[in-house]
Amino acid sequence: MADAIFQPLEFKNLTVKNRVFRSNIAGRLDNYDGSGNHARINWEVKFARGGVGAIISSFVPVQIRGRINLGQPIDRTIGNSDMQPVWNLAKHPNSTYHWDGLNTNLQEVVLSSAIGDGAPLKWVDRDFAKWNATRPEEMSSLRRISNFISSTPPPKYPFAIDAALAQTGAAVFQGECASCHALDGPRTGHVIPLAEVGTDRHRLDMWRQPAATAYNAKGEGHAWKFSNFKQSDGYVAVPLDGLWLRAPYLHNGSVPSLTDLLEPVDRRTKLFWRGYDVYDQTRIGFVTDGPDAQAAGTRFDTTLPANGNAGHMWGTTLDAARKRALLEFLKTL
Repeated sequence: MADAIFQPLEFKNLTVKNRVFRSNIAGRLDNYDGSGNHARINWEVKFARGGVGAIISSFVPVQIRGRINLGQPIDRTIGNSDMQPVWNLAKHPNSTYHWDGLNTNLQEVVLSSAIGDGAPLKWVDRDFAKWNATRPEEMSSLRRISNFISSTPPPKYPFAIDAALAQTGAAVFQGECASCHALDGPRTGHVIPLAEVGTDRHRLDMWRQPAATAYNAKGEGHAWKFSNFKQSDGYVAVPLDGLWLRAPYLHNGSVPSLTDLLEPVDRRTKLFWRGYDVYDQTRIGFVTDGPDAQAAGTRFDTTLPANGNAGHMWGTTLDAARKRALLEFLKTL
């Protein structure tokens, strides 16, 4: 069977034989205020029918011949990944950015994200010239974004929490999770080698050192510079503030709930629907099955390339009572 990613998409006067440029095109269809117009919506609906497993990271067009044009060869890599939460970053001083920790400098991440999403270099030059301005009417737009995502607190869990059970779970968290996920954990914010975390490797295969080296050279001739892009060998152990709202979990969004994440791989949900915004307080995640979820969401098949839900086995061997307590505590983060 052919990979879904390479099955052509048929439009009225266009056949898309390779979807690597999907992110690059879609962003050019937006209205000036950033909202999606009918062309964008139709494009996304058409693309989604190919299956969530076909969605490509925006780095793929970037590293080949997209907006930044790193001149890398076309390959069959797939970089599926969810958007990371961008709040409270000032409390994450030692963190690396992106799921695979490909950069440690927030300014570079904000600038490169703007360029990758279509900001003209001349506009970036003008905006960067105001980076250190302090008066609100003069401040750089990208600096405003950086300040906002650094200072915005995570949203609080909006439902009831069993305080006594959560207190019991705090001790479980300290023993099982804190070294990698507490704000002051010694491994928090650092890359955990793939051999240890065991999650889907496709994202790592997509971003290699030649692309990182080429990206670092893109600031030449500009006041802004890139120097911190790199290849890594694993995924970042992220802080868990606002964890309740981050579902689905793992870097590729392949585990629908925290309850699933604490189960062995063979007991995790293999097929579910993403995008339904009704919350499941029992499993801690969004409702991902049933007629309403299927009508509102997009099918996610963990057997497709880059959608794997294996790995992150920490907590899976806890007994049922300790799992319940840990889940209750995780609501408080």
